[in-house]
Amino acid sequence: MSKFIFSEINKDEAKKVWLKTFSQNCFNDPLILENLDHKIKYFMVTNQGTPIIFWPTIINNNNIIIPNNFYYVGPTLTDEFYKLKNHSKVSVLNETLECGLNEIFKKFKKIHFQSHPSFNDIRYFLWNKNLNVNIKYSAFLQPQKDFIINWRDLRKRQLKKILKIKEKLYIDQSVTFNEILNLAQGTIGANKKNLKEYINLDFFIKLYEKQLSKVFSLREKKTKKILSICYTIEDQKSVNLIYNFADNQWKNDGIIQLNIYQVIKYCLKKKKILDFNGANSYVGADDKGSYGSEERIYFSFINE
Repeated sequence: MSKFIFSEINKDEAKKVWLKTFSQNCFNDPLILENLDHKIKYFMVTNQGTPIIFWPTIINNNNIIIPNNFYYVGPTLTDEFYKLKNHSKVSVLNETLECGLNEIFKKFKKIHFQSHPSFNDIRYFLWNKNLNVNIKYSAFLQPQKDFIINWRDLRKRQLKKILKIKEKLYIDQSVTFNEILNLAQGTIGANKKNLKEYINLDFFIKLYEKQLSKVFSLREKKTKKILSICYTIEDQKSVNLIYNFADNQWKNDGIIQLNIYQVIKYCLKKKKILDFNGANSYVGADDKGSYGSEERIYFSFINE
């Protein structure tokens, strides 16, 4: 009998195993995943009864998928793996992934999953070539007390400009579905029906209504009009910036910079990393880098 065992587990057991994963990222958290309008299945691979890999899957028509504005859903290493001696890690990881993937391939047609930046030993996939491996980038910021000194000069000027009229604004943590949709439309430019699906808004509003996410917003005092929002999901180690939208008439006045400033201050208070979640285009990477963030590699795996 193999010492490596692949098994499906229920959401209650999945939550217990997730709490023992190294990254504990929110996108693999059953509490978050259960709010998606997709079937969720949780798997685990053990070595001699010890959980090594926690493997949540999001399923649509018997395909494993990654929804829009979602990251890092895939095999996640537990704390037990990192307790292994170095001389055992390569072989245990190789056999654990092989055990898991053999079963995954039997159960599903198309497969798409991602790894968290903390899980960067992907040699198994390079050796076996059974999936296409794509390099992805995110941007991480570990806030320091004087974090503004690491901002690009342009960002500093924009923040200084908006602070001159801060008495006209107020910080809020409430937002409506249509307010997000309207700001997103101004930022992205798609029609609202396609945009709602593109940004997966129904799901993220559901999280917000259940207080599983946090919104940082700025409003104009006189009109109470929403001017900017940063939508975040927090986990044990990081604050994940999912959306960052602003009113077009205020964009050049530093409204986004003031909002991100508030988010970074919150991260500093909570002693957590800010994950900008996705820095794969030049425009996105350059913008997120302008706040002093550093690139982090993660990987996407697909069998197409």
